Amino acid sequence: MKKYTVGSRVDSGDLGAIDIYVSSDVRREESIDEIILVEDATRLILSAFLNYDLRYREYINLYSKYRGLKNTAILSAHGDIYNGEWMYADGKGMRRVQNWIKARDGDYASLLLFCCNPGFKEVTTKKSLILVGTGKTSIAAITAREGKIEFYIPEIGYVDGYTIDYELRALREKMD
Repeated sequence: MKKYTVGSRVDSGDLGAIDIYVSSDVRREESIDEIILVEDATRLILSAFLNYDLRYREYINLYSKYRGLKNTAILSAHGDIYNGEWMYADGKGMRRVQNWIKARDGDYASLLLFCCNPGFKEVTTKKSLILVGTGKTSIAAITAREGKIEFYIPEIGYVDGYTIDYELRALREKMD
């Protein structure tokens, strides 16, 4: 697993710096050897996730100001289900996605999980927001709306297109 900080070179808007954690097997498959390829991959992932529903991006921006959290982390790795757990490959073996989240919870305003989730497993945090693809996660699947992006808000849970407007209003009221 290698961490790249690309936020200063990628148009991330109000999301701050972007740290992308890319597993070695994904780097090999995608020939991600140079930072320019990582920047392009980061742009595509951000675009797919944040354009899925622009209200999610608005919530992330407001939440980061309200909680005083900055920046975004992306996990880009192969994912699968082993022994009932959502796992990702880090090049050395399989690791629990929830453990990756716990290690970064509160260090980032938002966590984007670009990692297949064939078991539609749910994950949680105490401080950071989560955007997670369900099922097969790829740029093509998300852009074509074959996959679904789920949005997790600490202390609230998962929200969708039906409830995000309510949550945005409630957050704005807290900030006033």
